Amino acid sequence: MRSVLLLLLVIGAVGLSGCISTQPQMAVINIERESAASFTFKASPVGAVCSWAFGDGVQTRGNTVAHTYDEPGEYTVNLNVHTDNGTLSNHILVTAGRHWYVTMYGDLQATIESVTPGDTIFVEGDHGIIALDKDIEVAGMEIDGRGATLIRISYNHAGGLLRGFTITGDDNLQAMTLYHASPTIRDCEIRGNSISTYGAGVFATESSAAFERCEFIDNRSHVGGGAVYAFGWSSFPRFKECTFTGNRSDACGGAILIRSEKQSACAAMEIDRCVFTGNTAQGNLVGGAVHIGVGCEASICDCQFNGNRPLDVVRDECG
Repeated sequence: MRSVLLLLLVIGAVGLSGCISTQPQMAVINIERESAASFTFKASPVGAVCSWAFGDGVQTRGNTVAHTYDEPGEYTVNLNVHTDNGTLSNHILVTAGRHWYVTMYGDLQATIESVTPGDTIFVEGDHGIIALDKDIEVAGMEIDGRGATLIRISYNHAGGLLRGFTITGDDNLQAMTLYHASPTIRDCEIRGNSISTYGAGVFATESSAAFERCEFIDNRSHVGGGAVYAFGWSSFPRFKECTFTGNRSDACGGAILIRSEKQSACAAMEIDRCVFTGNTAQGNLVGGAVHIGVGCEASICDCQFNGNRPLDVVRDECG
């Protein structure tokens, strides 16, 4: 009997070893582009010793690493993951974009037309209208508008990134107009703009732009949407970690107004972890912070509302 049991145990051990999954034969590389020439690389399996070579002579170690290329071009990034069972390898090809610099006397629009996807344009000064129809990044220091719509992004295009701008304007100027365009607007300050119609800060028609960590301060509309006005059945603007302070409208939506002339052509919106403070819809009308028109949709998650008048959020038709 003892010999039979021993034989069964040995057979069981062999069968069990045949079911154990082996280590993957190739390491896994996940990549995120931070800017034209900057990337974050993540390796797996997590916890192993990971060695990276970025193709430009620079090497480093770590599961998650960041790297910025000094020169534009294509680079092969090699990864070796050292485990107890051996070394796993993989590689990936990345393209580092070029950096362009436009001074206050330069031609920003001409530069945009000459760059290629993945490039970054650093901007200073007042440059008026921008038509952005490429997957490029425009990184600004300050735009101070004098007599023109400060940023106008047009064409039917989903890409593009604008970051780091301070956008201010004279009376009756919208800081940003978005027509059939859906760029990402990040780390911008939109301040002190005034318009006799809708959306002194942003006027968005058929646009699904994403605003991230932007500040909307002291913008005023005489009709509706002191900071932002969104219109159109395919408009779905998104606001993440933005602040709206002291914006006002003489009608509905002290900070944001989303509406339509027709219920079938209404927009939708997503507001996530934003802060609304001291925004006002004048004349005792409604939606001191956000006004959502009839038939329109809005997802509002984890936001803070402080001192908006007369009400924080209202859902009905404006006017």
